[in-house]
Amino acid sequence: MSAEAKVETATQPNMDMAMKSADPQQASMHGSEFGSAWAPRGLDPELATAISQIPPERRAEIEKRVRRKLDLVLFPTLLAFYILNYIDRNALSFAKIVGIQKDLNLSSIEFATCLSILYVGYCLFQVPSNLMLSKSKPSLYLPSWMGVWGVVSGCTAAVQSYHGLVAVRFFLGIVEAPFFAGAIFLISSWYTRKEMATRCAILFGGNMLSNAFGSLIALGVTQNLDGVHGLESWRWLFIIEACMTVGFAICAVFLLPNYPHNTRWFKGEERTIAMWRLIDDVGEADDTQSDDVSIWQGFLLAIRDYKVWFLVWNHIFLTVGAGIVVFYPTVVGTLGFSRKITYLLIVPPYMLAFCTSVYGCHHADIKKERTWHMIGSLCVTLVGLIILASSLNTGARYFSLFLVTCSVYIAFDCNLAWISNCIPRPAPKRAAAIALVNMLSQLGNIIAGYIYPDNQSPRYWMACTVEGVAIVCAIVTTLVFRTILKRENRKLDEKELARGGEAAITEGRLEKVRYIY
Repeated sequence: MSAEAKVETATQPNMDMAMKSADPQQASMHGSEFGSAWAPRGLDPELATAISQIPPERRAEIEKRVRRKLDLVLFPTLLAFYILNYIDRNALSFAKIVGIQKDLNLSSIEFATCLSILYVGYCLFQVPSNLMLSKSKPSLYLPSWMGVWGVVSGCTAAVQSYHGLVAVRFFLGIVEAPFFAGAIFLISSWYTRKEMATRCAILFGGNMLSNAFGSLIALGVTQNLDGVHGLESWRWLFIIEACMTVGFAICAVFLLPNYPHNTRWFKGEERTIAMWRLIDDVGEADDTQSDDVSIWQGFLLAIRDYKVWFLVWNHIFLTVGAGIVVFYPTVVGTLGFSRKITYLLIVPPYMLAFCTSVYGCHHADIKKERTWHMIGSLCVTLVGLIILASSLNTGARYFSLFLVTCSVYIAFDCNLAWISNCIPRPAPKRAAAIALVNMLSQLGNIIAGYIYPDNQSPRYWMACTVEGVAIVCAIVTTLVFRTILKRENRKLDEKELARGGEAAITEGRLEKVRYIY
């Protein structure tokens, strides 16, 4: 059986299975419509009654409306979050072009340490934060941290030494940690598995757009504010970007939703459908409103699941393979153009990468497939790295940057979507898994900070070699993980056949739902 066939919507629990819940009396009241079918674990009897009263045609119409609202409100908000998150984080790379390394008298290794130390702080707080988020209101939790990271980032403008810069960057990592894993968790609390890759691509597009917009902001600031009030242009860069972040954090409180059961701008049938479609997708109610699984239990469930560790290693390899992103302005600077042209040349690869990643992941969602989309994109990344390391031709090197940025993000986004595809419930476990994958993958960013020494410019052969090896490792890991998921699906098929075609039920979960690979 093909991967596509195994994850067809037909394999998901029917809405007609809704009524046989923890309340036998409720089920018997609707026996003519629902029969004696099993209901998803944790299904509330009131929700079961409400969904039974909505005709199937109307369900589809309301679901489209719910999805449209989310796409028009949730995603622009999260995208702006992520753009500002990466603008603040990567401002140091842009500041290098205009002299922060010289002004603070930093060696190449010291500057690399300032870049990498952020990810140490980032790793420390990510898992605890995401577990807390699973029991909190995202509309308050995430904007609060955004405001704090804006203030900390702005403090970079006041540093006078290497030690001051290291301290600010470390704390910036801690206060930025809640956002990205939290955003992925929030998306997985609203969207079905077959919708995740596209949405992860749109969110991660904030990374690409931040580099494009950050470059233009840096150009404007350095061209017009250098020396104003006695401050260097890089100090103004941090001040202006911090003000943007804090301002948007205040607005985000009123824009960001919570969860399907408690978001203020979903009422009545829309709220019912928003909750039901996730239950229908995996055969189990999400439990962001329940105390059945504690934060600690969710963490233990995640670290005991071998699938989480495959995803962790794959994401580490992908992060190392995309290490060029950390030094992108520096690499573009080796093309030999003026500072102004260098800033402008950063924009096109990232704008195109945003389009290609969204398209590639949308295609992966349509095909309900992950492996070959990831491997195909990673092969293109390898070609780009080989060209970058082997050629001194300006046109060829710039073309290689297009190849790398336009391909590696597709694999990134598919791997992020894979987390929720493989670990949909319970919510604390999913939150811990997302945070673990994202947290430990930051080891790749720490490594990347030290493989671009100034003395290897412009080819950066060591960086290209390390990144190429990591990409090959990611390809191998992806293939092995695909084989494992195929085997798991085959076991579920055998259980189903042993029951005469009736789906196996384990711990309240309908095993008829298959892994996407």
